Amino acid sequence: MEVPHAPKPRAAFSAALNGFYYNSWRLVPANVIWGALALLTLALLQIAPLLGVIVVMLVLPFPTAGVFRLAALIARGEPNHFSDALAWRSFAKRALAAGLVVGGLTIVLGFNVVIGLSSPDPLSWAFATAAFWGLIVLWLVASAVWPLLFDPLRKDEPMTELIRLALTVILVSPVRYLVLMFVLAVFLVISTILAAAIVTISIAYFALVMAFYAIPGADRIEGRRTFVVSS
Repeated sequence: MEVPHAPKPRAAFSAALNGFYYNSWRLVPANVIWGALALLTLALLQIAPLLGVIVVMLVLPFPTAGVFRLAALIARGEPNHFSDALAWRSFAKRALAAGLVVGGLTIVLGFNVVIGLSSPDPLSWAFATAAFWGLIVLWLVASAVWPLLFDPLRKDEPMTELIRLALTVILVSPVRYLVLMFVLAVFLVISTILAAAIVTISIAYFALVMAFYAIPGADRIEGRRTFVVSS
């Protein structure tokens, strides 16, 4: 065992591709569950917005957490099963807390963006711009936090400490992290256009990339000697 090297986007993408190849029979079903619920949520936001908001904040976080749980186990090189993605009771508090914070802020900031852009008032445009950048920062930080939340070696650590750790991972090499997130954003946009990809593989691969980047980065910061080595 050794302290991991500083994480690099290329290594994270390569490790995630390898991890997906050998664990696809677990990851794809977990992604399909997430994708089906995501599609249902989009439909609800159109026909029953309040119900859709409730699903975003209180239901969707659980399959999301399940996917990241599998990704964290794979990144750790630990035995994993499809049932790990469905063991929601074991990480319910963290999933719910993350859903309330990330989902709630996304809805509030997204609403401000839409309202601001639809207004003829320049001041409203300024608020919309601020809300838009707030969304970007929120998603950048949340993407690094989620793998740490469901890392089996950090299951007893306070969420506030994991958020601080995720921020440190980002700030140690912000350019690398922004490159990583830009490539992933393009990947998710293309997957959404293709529709089938976002439902079957994309979120699982996204979670794997983030796990192979954030977990070794956090281990390195803490000086942990682990099997996770990103070179």
